[in-house]
Amino acid sequence: MTSDARDEWRRLERSLASYDAPRVVVPAREGRVVITAPHAVEHVRSGELKRPDMWTGGLALLLAERSGAGAVVELSRDGDPSWQAHHPFKDAVADLDPLVVLDLHAMRSKDHVVELGTGEPAGDPPTPLAVLVRETLEDAGIATLTDHRFPARGHATLTQWARGRGLGAAQLEVSVQLVPPFVDARTCERLVGALVDAVQRAGG
Repeated sequence: MTSDARDEWRRLERSLASYDAPRVVVPAREGRVVITAPHAVEHVRSGELKRPDMWTGGLALLLAERSGAGAVVELSRDGDPSWQAHHPFKDAVADLDPLVVLDLHAMRSKDHVVELGTGEPAGDPPTPLAVLVRETLEDAGIATLTDHRFPARGHATLTQWARGRGLGAAQLEVSVQLVPPFVDARTCERLVGALVDAVQRAGG
C-alpha cells in the first residue's frame, strides 16, 4: 500500500461531514464495479430513525480510490435506499451503468469477520461473485461468513435490486471490530488490500 489504510479511511470518513450534497457519486475508472454505502449516515426507515453503518462511507471512497471502481455514498438522511423499492440513491447507482454492485454495511459483532450476503434463496449455493470475495478475504486472513445473519434477501436491498437488473451483486457486512476506531493498523491493511483485490477481480 502507498499510505496507511487506516489513516486514509479516517480522512475520507471525515471528509463526508462537509460534503454539501445528498450523496457522493464517484464514476468508475475501470471495470464498472460500483461500491455502495446506503447507510453511511443515520436514516429513516418506516418513520423510525436508524443508526448509521459505521465508517462504510469512508471505506467505499477508499476502495474506489484504490481500485478504480465507482462509488455511491448516501448522505441525505432521506428514507432508506435498502428498504425502499425506489430511491434516488438507486438512480445514482444505475446512472453509473455498473456490471457489479458491492454493497457495504457494518454489523455489530464481537468477531473480526465480514459476512457476505448473496441474495440467493435459502439453501442455494453462494454466487460466483460471493465465492470470489470470500476467497480473496480468507486468503488475506480475514474470516468470513456467508448468508448467516444478513443474506440480503429483502426485496429492496441493493443486492436484490442489482440482481433484478441482471448485474452481479453481493452485500458485505463488515464487523465494527474491523473499522478504524477498533481495528489495528496491520489488520486494516489486510482488510482493505483484500477488498481492493476483490473489487479488481470482480471487474476483470
